[in-house]
Amino acid sequence: MSSPKAPQRQVPPTPQAGAPLGEGTKPPWLQLAVGKTRRALLTVFRRGFIREQLKYRRGACRQCGACCRLAFPCPFLNSKKLCVIYNLVRPAACKCFPIDPRDLKDVGGTCGFHFVGATEAAADAQAGRAPGRHPQQ
Repeated sequence: MSSPKAPQRQVPPTPQAGAPLGEGTKPPWLQLAVGKTRRALLTVFRRGFIREQLKYRRGACRQCGACCRLAFPCPFLNSKKLCVIYNLVRPAACKCFPIDPRDLKDVGGTCGFHFVGATEAAADAQAGRAPGRHPQQ
């Protein structure tokens, strides 16, 4: 008597050796964790890069909390999902969010910030208009 065959499991294709991992090849939770780690490291080791990137940021923080729930919920969110340290001692990664357009992808477009090109940023600087900021930054 033959035994019943177990169903075959579908295995996703493996990227070729040496091929870069692009967006979409990582699970969403991993992509968010990588972004959170990237921002934390940039705020410590690449402050000049952040200053340069923030020249292109426009808009304002809506305090929606979307950035506070990336990868894991921030321990400083209260029951109303508001930050209890917003105007006190926010970490640098929070103050600088979003650093660049890839951070906006992580929050799914809910952020009040957006980024402009170099030409528009130069025109704003020449006209004396400041880049977008968080309240009390």
